[in-house]
Amino acid sequence: MSIARWRALASLEASNLVSALSNAMVLLLIPWLVLAKGGSSLDAGVVVAIAALPGVVLIPLAGTLVDRIGARVVAIISDALSALSVILFPIVAAVDLLTLPMLIALATLGAAFDPVGYAARKALIPPVAHRSRVSLAQLNSVHEAVFGAAWVIGPALAGGLIALVGTSAGFIAAGAMFALAGAAMATLRVTSTLMSADERGLGLLAETRDGLRALWRDPLLRVITLAIVVLAGVYLPIEGVLLPTWFESRSEPATLGLILAAAAVGGVVGALAYPWLSARVSTRILFSVCAVGSGVVLLPMAALPPAVPFIALGLLLGLLWGPVNPLLNTLVQTRIPAGMQGRAFGLQTALFSAAPPIGYLVTGVATLTMGVSVVFLIIAVLLIIVGLAATVWVYRIDAAARPEGAAGN
Repeated sequence: MSIARWRALASLEASNLVSALSNAMVLLLIPWLVLAKGGSSLDAGVVVAIAALPGVVLIPLAGTLVDRIGARVVAIISDALSALSVILFPIVAAVDLLTLPMLIALATLGAAFDPVGYAARKALIPPVAHRSRVSLAQLNSVHEAVFGAAWVIGPALAGGLIALVGTSAGFIAAGAMFALAGAAMATLRVTSTLMSADERGLGLLAETRDGLRALWRDPLLRVITLAIVVLAGVYLPIEGVLLPTWFESRSEPATLGLILAAAAVGGVVGALAYPWLSARVSTRILFSVCAVGSGVVLLPMAALPPAVPFIALGLLLGLLWGPVNPLLNTLVQTRIPAGMQGRAFGLQTALFSAAPPIGYLVTGVATLTMGVSVVFLIIAVLLIIVGLAATVWVYRIDAAARPEGAAGN
């Protein structure tokens, strides 16, 4: 691979790595900070839930900006604002103003920017793949594996910093990494495809609406996107509320970090396996196994086993879910016009951000009344049901799309 080809791929993935690493740390740091300040599992759920709400409105518009001014510019701005928002946590804590409302305000500020950079980097995958002369499946696999690798390092690093020097050091490190992500993106010499001049004249809201229509009119993308929205809304409270509540009560931040890191290791391996799997297994079969299997693995996790089996189950969970993100990326990049992909990724990211706040609030309340283990079990059963329902829909779409008499794989 020539230096120019290597440089484009390296710049994108370096930015991807350190930005995701920052987010992985912050996801653990914020609920832990709430609980350490005397808050309950409900308080932790409220903070994370409210923080996610602004992104539901802003991210689709930011996706439109990706198609208007370019994904590279949007990613750099997003990382800069994310760095500022994270650094504010230790600054406000130093002057003793870190109340629950202030925590909500700071978390909201960060959550409004982080997903924007995530969506913008996905829109850069096709041009970087072209420059690097690798397939979309391969680069999507690498991109999601790098993203997952950050979740191997991030939770363990955040847990170690909490245990050794406190949460403020964790926030400072996360802010510095966001700044590095923006710097890495600034070295990228590849840009995403922009919308046409005719589209640009429609106005921001109309352009965003066109992106929604393009995503909605594709039956397979519509069903898989909605299924992942529900799955994310049901699952993420496990990481954001249940596990922090359980391990904070046992004063075991390092164990929590190791479980999340194990899930991330599995996710890295699963993502790297996507090109091999996609060449041998149909989209419907691969998605079905990942969606249903992930719910099944959560059943024994709900028993809150000792650390070693808990970590092993986290690894298996990551393996099963790992291929889903590169699969979804590839579907968007091959089924949505290039000048609309920023909007498609932005809308998907917004939808993925919209469901979890409800889940966080419900989980926080339920945990106070029923306990961690019971709520964990309920979530596992719900995930299996959602996975089975999504499987039925995907199979119906696949059957309807095949010519009469043709066999599916």
